[in-house]
Order: sequence, then C-alpha cells, then structure tokens
Amino acid sequence: MKFNIFHFILLIGLAVAQEAAVQTAVQPVPTLTCANVLCMGPGGCAMVEPFPGGKPQPQCLDASCKVSCLTTKCAANHQCVMTQVTCVKAPCCPVPQCRPIKIDPVPTLTCANVLCMGPGGCAMVEPLTGGKLQPQCLDPSCKNTCQTTKCAANHECVMTQVTCVKAPCCPVPQCRPIKVDPVPTLTCANVLCKNPGGCAMVEPFPGGKLQPQCLDASCKSTCQTTKCTANQQCVMIQVTCVKAPCCPVPQCRPIKIVDPVPPLTCATMLCKAPGRCVMVEPSPGGKPQPQCLDASCRNSEFRAKPNRGVEYAVKAEIACSNKFCWFWEECFMSKVTCVKEPCCPIPTCRLRKITFPPLFPIREKRQAYQRCSGKNQVWSDCGSACPARCDQKEPVMCPAVCVAGCFCKEGYILNDKGQCVKNCEC
Repeated sequence: MKFNIFHFILLIGLAVAQEAAVQTAVQPVPTLTCANVLCMGPGGCAMVEPFPGGKPQPQCLDASCKVSCLTTKCAANHQCVMTQVTCVKAPCCPVPQCRPIKIDPVPTLTCANVLCMGPGGCAMVEPLTGGKLQPQCLDPSCKNTCQTTKCAANHECVMTQVTCVKAPCCPVPQCRPIKVDPVPTLTCANVLCKNPGGCAMVEPFPGGKLQPQCLDASCKSTCQTTKCTANQQCVMIQVTCVKAPCCPVPQCRPIKIVDPVPPLTCATMLCKAPGRCVMVEPSPGGKPQPQCLDASCRNSEFRAKPNRGVEYAVKAEIACSNKFCWFWEECFMSKVTCVKEPCCPIPTCRLRKITFPPLFPIREKRQAYQRCSGKNQVWSDCGSACPARCDQKEPVMCPAVCVAGCFCKEGYILNDKGQCVKNCEC
C-alpha cells in the first residue's frame, strides 16, 4: 500500500478536528454577569431580576437610573435585589428591593444520609423518652430491632436507648400508640371566603355546632349589626328559602350559665396511702373541707369517753367512730394548730341543731345525764376539748370549742386511769 502526501494531510486534518470537538464539549458556557458584559453607556451594569423569583441577569442601565443597590441600605438579615418593572415610557429603570436572606436549613440526620461502616446497620433511636429520633450505628450483636418486632394495630415501633454496664448498649424496640393529630376545628379564622360578604359562624340546625359559612354580598343582617340585651348572645341560624342566596338570620338567645365547680369532698379527693381523707371544719361552725390525714394520725392519742362519761387518753385511729358523744350531741372533726407537723384534727362533740320536735323532752333527759358518777367530777356544758393531764409536760394547741361532759373540779387533774386526782398525786 502506497502512503502519499495526500493521506498524511488527511490524517492531520482529522486529528485537528477531533481535538477541537473535545475542547468544545469540555468547556462550559460562561455565566453572564456584569463582570463579562461590556456596557457602552455611562449608566453601568446591574444584575436585575427579570420577574419575581427569576434568575438575576446583567442589564445595562441608562444614565438617568440613579437608584440602585449601591445607594440602598437594607436591614439586618436582608439583601438588596434589583427588580424589573414595567413602564409606559423608556427608559425603564429597575427598582432596588430589600428581601430577607434565604438561609438553607441544616439537613436532618437520618439513616439515609448517615454511613455506618459496621455490619450492624443503622437505626433511628430515641435517646430519651419523648426525645427526637437520631440515627445510630448498631453493633452486629444487636439482633432485636423494629424490623423483627410486630406491634398491634394503631401502634408503632420505636427504638429506645437503654443504659447498660457493659458495651455494646443495644437499643430496645418498644410499641407505642400512634399519635394522631386532631383535625383542626373549622372557624372563620382558617376559612378563606372570596365573596365580598365575608364569613360568619352559622348554626346549621337548632342546637347544632357552629360552622363557618361564606356569606353573599346581599346578606346585610349579621350579629355585628344586631344588639342583644344583657345576659343574651347573638347566634346566626340557618334558614330555608326558595330563591338563593339563603342568608342566615341573627337571633338573640340567653347565655348558658356554666355549671359551678362541684364542692370538694372526700369522694372527689384522692389521698395517697396509707393516709385517708376526712371532712374537717377549719373553724367552729365553718364549712367542712376534705383533708388528707398523715399516716401517723391513724394511731394517735386523743380524749375518749367510756359509757360512764369519764374521759381518758387512748391510742386509736382519729375518727368520729372512736369518739363517744351523747345522743343529743354530734361529732365533728376539728382542725387544730400545732407547732410541729403533722397537725392531726381531733374528733369533738357539740350539741345537735334540733328544731323539731321541741327541745323540752331533750332537756329533761339531759338533766339526768348531768350527774357525774366519777369522784371529784362536775358537769359542764362548755368544757375544754383538751383537759389537763398528769402526763402532759408541754403546752398543747387546743381548738377553742365547747365540749359538754364531766370534767375534774378545780385543783384536780386526770391521771393515766382517767380519774380526777390532785396535782401532788400525779
């Protein structure tokens, strides 16, 4: 095969063409900016947004365009952008506009953008109860995951972090009820009405729940133009008409009085064990209020009466069930003031409030019981709830209430047997 000068020139031409094609394919088209655009006029160049949200492009300004981003000062976290405007007569100078600087949010870390080198893989783990899930690379020994756990209906599996003594600390899958976001209540605040009549909360039927409704421009009568009397409120009610638009009608109704808060009682008050709840009068004749007793109040010392009416100190649960009162008396728990907690209330007897039948038979029976059988004792209709005792060394805070019964004479004091003796005999 002969190789002449023609073949040599053809090969050189092909090589030059191929090199030119490669350079053309590699070199990208330069982005047009004011740095590589030459403006002949004295106005200079500016990067202008051709339409809202469009990519800024270089534009040669007219000499009459004096306002630019160089002469405009924006607030903090704002930037100046030259925007294109439409005008009737040229030149159409762009206008500088201050806009908030768009900050790209930090991407959320998930197992999709976290690379785990070990064979255990990745799992979204809750670092603390109610905390935000975070990706965690698992050890190969962590076999129990949400992929191997089956939860009941309306439940989801969540990997929770645990504390262990020896690594690796494998998270534990836990089934929890799926939290369903409640549907927001439709009101005029979150309903957009295009009609010029605006929006109003309308009752679709008597006693129904109010719902937002877009009114027609012809609906002039509303609650804003209606004045109701005191203790009344205006409600827009739906009506049925033959020809549209069917405008709702304002109606004045009495305001529904909210039920008062139920009084606190031991039935509505929860006390922690081993204490219990009793109704205690904070002051003589005051309204009883529930009070949780301390555990020590279940085995405390108070004054009790045997059948003969002699008072003595006993160790028992503080309650009216352990307090002896005459049949014309009633027992109530009285609040006391003490120096050191707990302040246990004491059961106290007082005369019953009897209006019918008359009190004359009761008084006659009462005179018979006023004879005290104990030695050195006298009857008193208003005695102390905390009589002096031999074993009483410190002053005791006692409620100022009257207690009817047998008490020691003046100069005598109760001993541990409930007998009235002199102070020197204690």
